[in-house]
Amino acid sequence: MKRFLFILSVLINLGSLSAQNFNRHSASSINELNNFNSLKILAVMVEFKEDNDQTTAGNGKFGSIYTKEYGLTILDPLPHNAQYFSDHLEFAKNYFKKASNGKLSVEYKVLPSVITVSKTIRNYAPAPRESSLDSVGRFAQEVWQLASAQFATEDFSQYDLFTIFHAGVGREFSPPGSLGNERDIPSVYLGFNSLKKIFGNSFNGFPVNSGNYAIKNSMILPATNSREVSSTGEKVLVQLTTNGLLVSSIASHLGLPDLFNTSNGITAIGRFGLMDGESIFAYSGIFPAGLSAWERIFLGWDSPIEVKLEDAKLNITSFTSKLNNDTTIIKVPINSSEYYLIENRSRDSKKDGLNLTYKIGGETKKFYVDKDRGKFQWYLVDTLAGVVTDIDDIDWAVPGNGIVIWHIDEKIINQKLSSNEINSDPQNRGVDIEEADGTQDIGEKFQTIFGEEYGRATEEDLWYTGNTARLYKNKFGSDTKPNSNANDGSSSLIALERFSAPANKMSFNIVFGNENVRLASKLNLNTIDPKFLYIPQNALNEFIVVDDKKLKRFPLDGSAYEESNNFGIVRPITFVFNNKKYIASAENNRFNIIEGEIGNSKHSQLNLTKQNTSPLIYVEESQDAFLMAGTADGFIFKLSMKNYELTGINAVTYSKIADSKIIQVNAVDSDNVFVITENSLYDNKQNKIVFPAAVIQSAIVNNTKTNSASSIVLTSDNKISVVQNGQIVKDIKVGAGGNVNSFSVSINSASGNPVFLVSSGSMIEAFYLSGAMADNFPIYSSNNELFGNSVLASDLNGDLITEIIASTVNGKIYAFDGLTAKIVKPFPVSVGQDVKLSPVIYRHTPYQSMGPTALQALAVIDTKGTLHNWVIGLTNDNFVWVNGLKNSYNNSSLNYSQQTDADQEYFPNSKIYNWPNPVYGGVTNIRFFVSEDSNVKIRIFDLAGDLAGELSLEAKGGFDNEVAWDITNIQSGVYYANIEAASGTGKSANKIIKIAVIK
Repeated sequence: MKRFLFILSVLINLGSLSAQNFNRHSASSINELNNFNSLKILAVMVEFKEDNDQTTAGNGKFGSIYTKEYGLTILDPLPHNAQYFSDHLEFAKNYFKKASNGKLSVEYKVLPSVITVSKTIRNYAPAPRESSLDSVGRFAQEVWQLASAQFATEDFSQYDLFTIFHAGVGREFSPPGSLGNERDIPSVYLGFNSLKKIFGNSFNGFPVNSGNYAIKNSMILPATNSREVSSTGEKVLVQLTTNGLLVSSIASHLGLPDLFNTSNGITAIGRFGLMDGESIFAYSGIFPAGLSAWERIFLGWDSPIEVKLEDAKLNITSFTSKLNNDTTIIKVPINSSEYYLIENRSRDSKKDGLNLTYKIGGETKKFYVDKDRGKFQWYLVDTLAGVVTDIDDIDWAVPGNGIVIWHIDEKIINQKLSSNEINSDPQNRGVDIEEADGTQDIGEKFQTIFGEEYGRATEEDLWYTGNTARLYKNKFGSDTKPNSNANDGSSSLIALERFSAPANKMSFNIVFGNENVRLASKLNLNTIDPKFLYIPQNALNEFIVVDDKKLKRFPLDGSAYEESNNFGIVRPITFVFNNKKYIASAENNRFNIIEGEIGNSKHSQLNLTKQNTSPLIYVEESQDAFLMAGTADGFIFKLSMKNYELTGINAVTYSKIADSKIIQVNAVDSDNVFVITENSLYDNKQNKIVFPAAVIQSAIVNNTKTNSASSIVLTSDNKISVVQNGQIVKDIKVGAGGNVNSFSVSINSASGNPVFLVSSGSMIEAFYLSGAMADNFPIYSSNNELFGNSVLASDLNGDLITEIIASTVNGKIYAFDGLTAKIVKPFPVSVGQDVKLSPVIYRHTPYQSMGPTALQALAVIDTKGTLHNWVIGLTNDNFVWVNGLKNSYNNSSLNYSQQTDADQEYFPNSKIYNWPNPVYGGVTNIRFFVSEDSNVKIRIFDLAGDLAGELSLEAKGGFDNEVAWDITNIQSGVYYANIEAASGTGKSANKIIKIAVIK
């Protein structure tokens, strides 16, 4: 008879039946356990009613699984008695002493006599392909009822974890030739929550003879997983012992979730941690790998050192060789929910080979190997016998030596911890390994000439100088395989490089950001429900957050902050006047002003006669500056800062503007004021426009060459109206992707003309004042992610092209080139949580110290109240639209300098075309530019010369104009559009373009 040496990936099957119950502790139970430094285990030995069932191993009695006498030549030799099971528990005791660095002490007791239950094995085992564990729960119930009677003097209340060692084998793997009809009992840990699912919410444990004590957990394990199977007509012995299974089950009781794919039992982290099948059954189950960095942190046995956001050379020591002050885990934040854990793994930290202690025939013996060789490999062992009780290096089972980079996603972990599915999705694992060989193939299925195989963890997955993997670069960054991106594909702006050679202490360099973007800080602002984020434009160098009427001021480093209660319920403003720094807001009829720096500020308050309800604006003129805001009853109040310093409240004047609530005030200067009420627009000449829908927001665009201002008004019916000289000159339907709640204004870098930007659904639209869509728009997010309300505009990289910046609701921040609409690298970047407050762009360094150029920065607050702050490269001071109402003055006005007629070609051919072309259905848009207001007629002919369509419009001079041709009733073919333009000054031109219709 032969012994059978097997490859694990063929036979091991930690599928959903066994896997789903490895961790069933509630969070409170886990935390309670972690507060203890000892664990007491009580074990019982259980046999079954004797049977002759071919679907189970043995006949239900200990020692019946073998058909011949192997003596002491095998792993897990007979007899399977109390001493045998104590030897296995001794291994667990020694393992956890090392794995916890002495923080957990394990004690155990195996009750001396065997318990016999009333039924055969199959009656306690789930049927094939059955997911319910009710029968296993009833097995535990009967065992503890019998144990309570049989060991009446035992004080069960002295123990924490209760273990059932039963005769036979576990249903952990299917032997070769299996039909999948085995009725062996799966090895499971049944925590209190699992037992309540079986017995109902009223379940409060299995009562035993120890006062009112009840057993609330059960660890169910076989005597061994070795078994005889048929191969080529002979009986062969598969040797698979239970040390790894025992240790991982205890870890489940401590709260560790499974880290393999619990939907199918396939490996996910390999032998880089404990809770994976390849580790549990490594070296024929004799000993697993030590705990991974994440597992040690989760159990409270190790702590990471979180790096500062600055480039550095870092050292890291292996856990198995650490001294008191050595760093064993480095944490590198990616965003609010993701981070890297970096650890150094050393298989033989003492450099003395592997020393094993084992028990056989009542004797304690030693076994030594200097390296894996022959029949001592991670996937098989045929050079040992007995029960291994101790190893000197618990990381010997790790695939190699070097640095392991873990990618941790707390969002996935929090979502899937309770269901024990942290790594059930191979594309989105909560605890994932960044594989240095560049293939990311752990757990991936491959078809080979031998059938299906799965990618395994190997030495090439570690990071170290000398790694010979084909794709290895000794660098982990945005341009490597694997890359250092966040799980949503956004750039982490992190690079790890120059890993040293494998050793107990290794080094590597960390680099944050690149020449364009760098994460500068992540600050926990301790906010409850932040409403506004403001960052001063004029070198105040602080963050300002309004949270539940409180105004909080933070220095850029996030250290101490200053808080002002009841400061305001409307958007504050920040400004500098006469070299003094001010913050202003209003709360009901009180107007609040803060003057000065954090920690050295002066607060003053004006009691207004009118209630303030609208945003404040700031206008600076020669020797004075004015604060303006609207009131609920239609007044505008105006505060002269010059007079305020002299006369206080007497510096306030009121003007009646409307009969309804004012919701926004904009101003080009103190005399050129535009006021938006709930359904009206007013300018300082008292021209009134009544809109058919409620007004949401407005802005001013001011042409400095013609000294003419236009108002842009967004209404609740997804319409933007352009108002000039008191008249609506254009109505533009926006929001093709969904409802629009706000807009911003930018300047087209090619034409110098304004475009307004709106986000709707997963798209960003850009329109000229003429109503024409800007070239290369709309812009779409990746994977249909929904954009937030605010869209910003600024020159981020100093190339004189205005970039478009927007965040998605799930925490990605995009920057698009304003001309090509392509994503600007290294964007997108990730927040990692849903966005609470949309991004704000600001000057990161004082203007005075930078001259005409300054560093820009981008800040956003997530739903955890964390402020993320990125510094962006040099710019030519082109801050266009940097928060929801343009800037920290809340003055939604934008100057532009449109070219005069003399500067422009009247009807340039390069700007005449239609899109889409070819057109497959619906409409095609015919676009053109005229330098003067013009009457444009378009006649469209088919190839036979018959008129197929006729269009006309009054085109706006100085802008791209657009008109749609509906082709619903047009046949497929080629058509010619003759576009004729004529201005009031006598200029005229025409152009013929070709349009292809395909249906």
